Amino acid sequence: MEPGSRSLLGLKLKMYLVFSLIMAYMAFGLGVHYAVVWFISSIEGLELLVTIYGILIMVMVAAFFMPWLFSEGLFTKVLYADIGQVYNAKLILAVMKVSNLFGMDTPKVAYSRKLIPNAFAFHGLGGPVVGATDALVRTLPDDELEAVMAHELAHIKNRDALFVTSIGLGLAAVYTISYRVIPALGGRRAKSLALLLMPSWFIGLVGIPVRMLFFYFSRLREEYADAVAALTLPDGADKLQRALSRIYLLNQRLENAPLVSDRSFLNEFYKELTVFLTLESSVPLSDDPMRIIFHIPDEEVQRAVENLKMYKPSIWERIKPKRTHPHISDRIRKLEKLKLRQAPLP
Repeated sequence: MEPGSRSLLGLKLKMYLVFSLIMAYMAFGLGVHYAVVWFISSIEGLELLVTIYGILIMVMVAAFFMPWLFSEGLFTKVLYADIGQVYNAKLILAVMKVSNLFGMDTPKVAYSRKLIPNAFAFHGLGGPVVGATDALVRTLPDDELEAVMAHELAHIKNRDALFVTSIGLGLAAVYTISYRVIPALGGRRAKSLALLLMPSWFIGLVGIPVRMLFFYFSRLREEYADAVAALTLPDGADKLQRALSRIYLLNQRLENAPLVSDRSFLNEFYKELTVFLTLESSVPLSDDPMRIIFHIPDEEVQRAVENLKMYKPSIWERIKPKRTHPHISDRIRKLEKLKLRQAPLP
């Protein structure tokens, strides 16, 4: 049991409640689909029932296994990530140190040559993977990098990536069956039974607010990972506050940089440049000229922490479509509350 787990009881109850509502929707949706299929098949014959539900089962099974099957290949392609063959000592040491604090085996480490400062965690066929982009590793001091890795390892420990992705794909499957599979087969094979398609369309319409509930569930998982990291890592809340603020400042800097709109060109150029510096340069990391690009002064970071604590985001900023993470101001404030319950310094 992680430190301060009792203080997380309310957050856990919220997650269980939202998860139960989503699963209830999925069960209800599948039940309605079965009723529709049963009525259609009573006229069209058993073959139609077998065909439709065979498709449904295949879609649901595929939705559950897709995160396992394709996650490593997807991350390797999209993030230019090297998985399991990482030679960045700073990142490896951070992951090893935090894994020890969590009492878990060190997962595979991935290192992405990407312009944006980001970290990620997922489960693949070869086991859990945690990693970061080159920009993040160069930007964060050691203690802040450890805090970010603690957040990602909390995701690994809770199987969040697999959990959230599987639920999301399951909801997408129910939605697709409602609007695509049932109408197509029903309209083609049972035109006189159009009224039976109405429940299926109703399930699809109800799925719209349920999708918003799913993104809320994702934000709760992120909040929980923040809390676990803050309560497990010594002085974790303060370190994670500074790390999030430093990342926020760097993202602002990159967004305002010239030519940043051509992000694909910059990413390709940046990937080649970092490969050259890694393989050809003998310059120590502390003297690496690329550090100038990503250097954010500590004083500026501390001001950002204080400003973000004071900022009150609007309701739209908090719940806008497809927001998978809480607003950074909310994260900073909740971490501030956790400082009183964080793991003591050694």
